[in-house]
Amino acid sequence: MLQLLLAQPELFQVGPVLVRTPVQHNENVVFTQSLDDALADDPDVVIELVGGTELAADAIHSALARGAQVVTANKAALARHWDSLHACAARHGGGLRFSAAVGGGAPIIETLRRITGGVVSVEGVMNGTCNYLLSRLAEGWTFEDALRAAQRLGFAEADPTADVDGHDAADKLTVLAREAFGIALQPALVPKASLSDLQPRAALEALERGEVLKQVGRVRLLPDGSVEAEVQLASLPLDHPLAAARDEENRFLVTDSAGNVHDVFGKGAGRWPTATAVFADVMDAQRALLGRRPVVGEKSVRLRA
Repeated sequence: MLQLLLAQPELFQVGPVLVRTPVQHNENVVFTQSLDDALADDPDVVIELVGGTELAADAIHSALARGAQVVTANKAALARHWDSLHACAARHGGGLRFSAAVGGGAPIIETLRRITGGVVSVEGVMNGTCNYLLSRLAEGWTFEDALRAAQRLGFAEADPTADVDGHDAADKLTVLAREAFGIALQPALVPKASLSDLQPRAALEALERGEVLKQVGRVRLLPDGSVEAEVQLASLPLDHPLAAARDEENRFLVTDSAGNVHDVFGKGAGRWPTATAVFADVMDAQRALLGRRPVVGEKSVRLRA
């Protein structure tokens, strides 16, 4: 992401970058471990990609309290601090953009916002890491070999627990429930199935039956106005729309109140799909700023990453 910003100096002035270990970075910008230093000049746009939950939420809160436009891909921070983050943005005139938090290159958040008349359910293959792993397992790879390949390609973290055990998908379902239904959903209460519980040949055996094994997250609106959600390992027929998700791809099916099903897909894991989605939000933030505060002769926006 930093390279994208630095490549366009006519648009962006990049300020101090908050990181955990500044000595590990050698790009031609200032790196800091201090949030206060990163926000000292009141940047117009703050990009949060530090990861984790509480540190990220603190950084987002601090930026929003200064009236900044904040762009984040952090679904865990959003899932746990949705109300306070949005309230802070509204109170101080800032903005919170997070299209990269769910779907990566698959525009699921944008799709939910475009649908008129209401949504009744969202389901999808929404964790690119797990989908990559299951694709390799269906080719006869061992789980360990598939995981090492996913880590080497940048699809999986050094600790893949959040992906493998379904916590990442549950966080995403929480964000989707807010966007689709305006209802709070606690990710800890979402039932989850873990890839670590799979039998070694499960993916191969599914393929032999003419099916494909996928990690599927589902959230739907119930007649009483509550929501029901789960993350399961589902054996889908090959002609099922979600079965078409390959490798790190994400794919979603959104059913609206008229019964229409909207198919949304795109790359869901990896460096560039996320960076592209974040950059699109940055450009939206810039347009919002220039529309709100036009300044004659000003052509750039100050950022903190």
